Amino acid sequence: MCRTRGSKRRPAGRRAEAALWGSHHDLTGPVPLSWPQAAGLLSAELGEPVTFQVAAERPFLGHLTGAGIPAGEAELLIPREWAILAGENDYTTSTFQQITGHLPILKRPGESGVR
Repeated sequence: MCRTRGSKRRPAGRRAEAALWGSHHDLTGPVPLSWPQAAGLLSAELGEPVTFQVAAERPFLGHLTGAGIPAGEAELLIPREWAILAGENDYTTSTFQQITGHLPILKRPGESGVR
């Protein structure tokens, strides 16, 4: 529940709580980002390099299983990754605005605080 000073409840908080409870929501940011763009934003935020590299299927599967993911689960992740790389997630939704009452804001590298 969103609260302000004292214990007054904000109407937006009540709406968000009601909208979120027991539902699935497809939330996106204000603009679609590629993996390299997301890595660039993470690098700027963390102050250290975060990279993204497309791997061939066999090395990717080996990396996943080497990290402890069971082979059957790892094999299911590969087609998901190819679909994402093919643009399956290249869209935005208005869900964030419907829930919160305002547009999502893309935090620029170097900005501090919550927006």
